[in-house]
This record gives sequence, structure tokens and C-alpha cells, in this order.
Amino acid sequence: MTAVCVRSGMRPRRSRFGQFLVSTAILSAILILAISGLAYQVLLSRQDVQAQPVKELVEAVTASFREAMAAALANVTRDYNVTGNMAMARQKALAYLSRWKLAAMSAYADAGLQVDFSFPSEQLALKIQPAKVLYNSPIPDRYVYNLTKLYWYYPQSVSAIYATLKLNLTGLGLYGWQQDVLVLLNATLDPSSIAVDVSENTTSFSFSITQEYGRAVTTLDNLSLSVLYLDPAKNSWVKATLKEVTYKGGGNYYIRVSPAAKSPYERYLHFWVTDPRGILVEMYGMAFFDMVIQDNAVTSQRPGSELETFVFELAQNGKVSWFGKDLARSGGSDPFPLPPIPAKQFSLNVTTRGPSSDFVERPIQIEVWDRSFSRPLSVFNASKPETWYSRFNQSAKLVFQVNYPSGLLPARQKVRVWWYDDVDKHSPPRAVYFSLSQGDAVLSNGVLNITTYFASSVGQYLDYNLRIDYKGAGDAKARHSYVGIQGWEYDSARGWWPRYIPAINGRWNFRGIDGDLLTGPVRALMYANTSDCLDGPEQRILSGPLQIFTLVYLADGVRYAVILVNGTWLSTTTTNLYDAQYMYSQSTVDYVYRYCFLSQNKRVSGVFDSPDLPRTNRWKCYERTGSEGTGYVWWWTEWNQTFGFAVFGGRRFSEFFYTGEIKNLDGDFAVGRDAVDMRVIEPRLINRVPSSIGGRGSGTRVIPAGLKFSYGSAIWVYDGGGVEGWNVPDYYFPMFLEDNWPTIVSEG
Repeated sequence: MTAVCVRSGMRPRRSRFGQFLVSTAILSAILILAISGLAYQVLLSRQDVQAQPVKELVEAVTASFREAMAAALANVTRDYNVTGNMAMARQKALAYLSRWKLAAMSAYADAGLQVDFSFPSEQLALKIQPAKVLYNSPIPDRYVYNLTKLYWYYPQSVSAIYATLKLNLTGLGLYGWQQDVLVLLNATLDPSSIAVDVSENTTSFSFSITQEYGRAVTTLDNLSLSVLYLDPAKNSWVKATLKEVTYKGGGNYYIRVSPAAKSPYERYLHFWVTDPRGILVEMYGMAFFDMVIQDNAVTSQRPGSELETFVFELAQNGKVSWFGKDLARSGGSDPFPLPPIPAKQFSLNVTTRGPSSDFVERPIQIEVWDRSFSRPLSVFNASKPETWYSRFNQSAKLVFQVNYPSGLLPARQKVRVWWYDDVDKHSPPRAVYFSLSQGDAVLSNGVLNITTYFASSVGQYLDYNLRIDYKGAGDAKARHSYVGIQGWEYDSARGWWPRYIPAINGRWNFRGIDGDLLTGPVRALMYANTSDCLDGPEQRILSGPLQIFTLVYLADGVRYAVILVNGTWLSTTTTNLYDAQYMYSQSTVDYVYRYCFLSQNKRVSGVFDSPDLPRTNRWKCYERTGSEGTGYVWWWTEWNQTFGFAVFGGRRFSEFFYTGEIKNLDGDFAVGRDAVDMRVIEPRLINRVPSSIGGRGSGTRVIPAGLKFSYGSAIWVYDGGGVEGWNVPDYYFPMFLEDNWPTIVSEG
């Protein structure tokens, strides 16, 4: 019994201890759950407390970044507007945003702000505007990449900046937050709304302006706008005075300025607008203009060829020149002015075979001249990109070539002058057509070389002395001839001696004011400007009464060079020769035939037909008669079997030689044979040779002070030929004749 009782008494004790353990475990579990719940509630409460500051910080940083982006874009637009250098403006914008990044992290350092931004490459660009045609201007797809893009100079222009903001708030437990930020300004000029009120002397137009996401800009004023119009009297874009700025709602404005735009440029305005954030856009009412240029030298008998290539010069006022003179416009068409945009934006297309054929982009050359277009100052080139950043202005020329292929009749080609809206456009490559050796400048285009050259063996008293080198198709070596000026005056004491011949040699300028060669993708230039002259057989150089400017240019791939001459007599001068402008030609090879021509379609029968003519009867004179037409000396040529050399003068050249401003001269034309087998083209010379030595002239005349003259001539080379070798230049000289010069037959 006892034993049983003892065992029975032990069980209850053991059971109470187990119950204690279970109770303790349950209590512990309850406590743990209670603590866990409390902790969870505390955590929830803590997170609820911190959510508001995280949101506010993110919004504050994002708003600050958007403001920084707008400020960066404003800076880009202002910097580019002044410099034309988008790369530099973009770098400055990037530097500005990098400084903002450092300032933001410093301001929110307690929250552990880590911030960065990125922007897409061109391959991942954001499209901000689809392609369309607006006011007859084709506007391509527009994208923003590389941080910021400007699309200007079209009727609709855009300035935009785009980046992705990334941030962490390590002190508040926020990681990996990011947001895309786009800031832009979009403005549209309506060219059809441009109206001129002559009675009020005002010009009016309409435009619209919006920000990103189509938000209208409603608070523009006079300080936000700038309007330019072309003043024909000044040949310059000038700033108009704002008379009225009226907001029409929806981002639309009506503008009125004075004075009224002048004919024939009433429809063209250049326009800047700035929004309240300082972001700028620049607009022009068109994206391109077309003109059809007709070659009037091409006929059914003369169908043109790949050699019929003209070098045209286009000025800011839209006038086009060839051979030193402006082209005529038919049908009452008016010129289109070039917008005053950075030169790097321009491009040019020419049709391949007639106005309805395909366009092909052609090289252009931008040149800067003095205001009178008498002297080239520089040629923009890729070695100095900053030259292309300069804005096209009244001193600039856009130079291009147009070819008229064989069989194109009427011989018309359409030229489209256009400009890029993307301001990241790069300048075209530079082609070098100059070389320098032994003090001479050499112009070369791969077809012929022109060298500034002087040698006493070529002629004792002459200038400008240009040597023309050319290797024909059947020639093993290059042949050359010379062209220049020669003059003589008879003095009873000293005999024949030169006077007032411009001492150009050694005074050629082939570099611009910036020290660069005057050359580009289309042509190379050199010029001389001097009043120095040679006096007497001693060849003394002194300052004379005649100021001479001579310009020579050689274009890419053509067979001709152009010489343009302008002269001014500085003081009243008595002489028995108009010495300054006698052209001569001379060769170092035997020429079998020499012809000279008096009129467009007539060949003179009397010629030098042998290089071995005796040096007696030095002059051959050809009288101007009615049967020979007008008597103008269009051109002359010399050639042998492998080399031909021709000088195309044209009417200005001939009229200068025959009469110029000096009247009562008969129209004789003489070909002289001088030393070293030289052929000298000497119109009017014999008229003023004193009768005492066989001449018919009085020997003296007075040239008044201020008398001006100008002419042009083209030097042309070819492969020569047999007896009929003159037919080759006979075929090409009409393109240099004023009666046949190209004309602009339509524009639009």
C-alpha cells in the first residue's frame, strides 16, 4: 500500500511542474506575440510618419531639377544665338546641371540624397514632333537626344532639353527612384499672315507659342520679341520697332512692327521669341527656295556638254551673279533673301537633267567680301569651324556650280537653296586648290594650274603675267602659256618705254584677313590691289595715277579661269597710250595657228599662221566694218596639235578696249609680234602711235581723274587640234558672252 501511495504521491508533483512549463511557454508566446504586434504597430506608425517627408523631398528635388533644366536650356539658346557653336553651348549646359547636382546633394545631405541624371544617345532619342509639311516647308521628324536639341530657322522652331533624373534617399530608406523630365519651347510663325500697310508704314503677322505638353505661353511682351526685315537700301537685315503685341488666346499672338518691309522683300521676316523662362527660339518663314536658271548659250546647234559649268555667286539679297555681273530675272520674279543664320546651316541641291529631274546635293562655298564686293576677305573652311558659326550677312557670298549636260534644251536646271533646322549641322569639308613654291602661288583644280610668274625673258615690260599650265589628253608633258598686261609709250628721247603698267607681280594676295588661303570646295581666289606702276626702261616702281584691282579665280574641275579687273584713274593724266590694260599671250611651244575674232560668229581672215613670221611689219590691223557686225572682240585663241589656249573677253572687255569712256577713237584691233615669240592683243594701239614713226594718232590724250573702268575675261584651255582646232573654243566661248549669259526664269 505504501509503495503504491508513494508512487501515487510523486505523479501529481511531476504534473504540476509540466503544467508550469506549459503555462510559461504559453505566456512567453503571448508576450512575444504582444511585443511583436507592438513592434509592428510602432514600425507602421514610424513608416507613416516618414512617408510625408520622402514625398516632399522627391517633389522638391524633381521641381528643382526641372527648373535647372529650363535654366540650362535658356542658357543654351542664348549662347548658341550669340556664338553659333552648339557643342560649346551644350557643354556649358552639362556643366551647369553638374553644379546643380552637387548643390542638391549638399542641401539634402541629412536625408542621404544621392542624385544623378542621364540622357539618351541619338539611337534612343525621344521623338518630340513628327514629320509634316507646314506652310510649304517640309519639316522632318524631330528628336531630342544628347541632352538638348535646337531646331530653328523654319516656320516652326523648337528648343528642347530632355534627361532622366535618378535619386536615392539613403537616410530615409528610398532607393532607385527616377523620372523623365522634358522642357521645350515650340513657336510657329505664319508666313501667310505677313501683311504690309504702306499707309501706316507697318508690317503685321501672327504666330503661336507653347511649352512642353502643349501649355500655352500667355505673358509675352515687347522684351520677349525681336523682328528683322531686309532693307534693300542697306542690303542688310535690320531690327524693326515693335508697335503692338496682342494676345489672342491659346498661345496665339498678333504682332505689328514698323517700318513697313520694303519691296521686293515684303513677305520675309526673321523672328526671335523668348518665353518667361528665358528659353529662345528663332524662326524664318520658309525652309528653302527654288530658282530655275537657264543657260542661254545652249541652242539646238550647240547642245551643251559636261564642260558647260557655271560658277554662280548668291548674295544675301538673293541676287545671283556670274562673271562679275548680276543675272537678269524674267517674268517679273523677285529674289528670295537669305536668312541671317549661321553659314554652317546652308546647303544646296541642283537637278541632274532639267527642272523635273532628281536633285543632287552640290558643294557650296561661303566667302566674306568687303561691303562693295570688290575684295575677298576670307573663305570659310573646316580647319576653323568657328568661321562657319558666323551668320550670313551683307558681306557674304554663297558660291556654287551648275552644269548643263548635252542635249538639254531648253537648257534649264533647278537650284534649291535650303538650310538645316538642326543646329548641330557641321561645316562641309575643305578642298585645297592652292600650293606655294619658290615664292609663287599656284591655283590648281586638277585640270589646269595658274601660277603667278614673272621672268624677264617673257617680256621686258609687262604684268600681271600669269602662267597657264595644262597637259592635254595626247600630250606627254604639261604645256604652258602666259597672259598679262603690256603697254608702251613713245618718247622721242628714250624711245618706246612702258608707263602706268600696274606692278602687280609680287603683290598678289592669296590669303584672307585671317591668314587662311582663299580656297574652298568650289573655287580658289587670289587678287592684287595696287597703284604702283612700272616707269621707264629701268623698270622703276613708283606710285602712279592708276589704281588697279585684279581678281583671279579658278573653280573646281573646270577648264577655265576668270580674271576680273577694276581700275580708277586717281589723277588727271596725259598720255599717248591707254597703257594699263593690254592683254598679251605668249607660249613656250610652237603654235601652228593663231586666230583672232572680231565678232560673235565671224573669224578674221588675216591671222598669224606661222611662228616664223618675220619681225617686220610688226602690226597687223583689222578695221571694224559693217560687214563684220558689231566689231566686238569676243575672243582669240592660239593652239597646236596638243594644247589650245583661248581668251574670252566679252562685250565689257571689248567696249573697254575700243572706247571705254574715251570717245572719238576708231575701232582698230592689232595683233603684235614682240620678243620671244609673243602675241600681243593691242586694240587701238596704232591709233595713237605718232605719225612721225608710222602711226596715225596724235600721240597724246588726257585721261580725267576719277575715270573708272572694269572688264572680265576667261582663260580657257583644251587639247588643241589640227587646222580646224579653233572650232573647240568657238563652241564654248558663247557661255562667256553677255548676250548669252544665264537668266533666272522662275523662282518659288
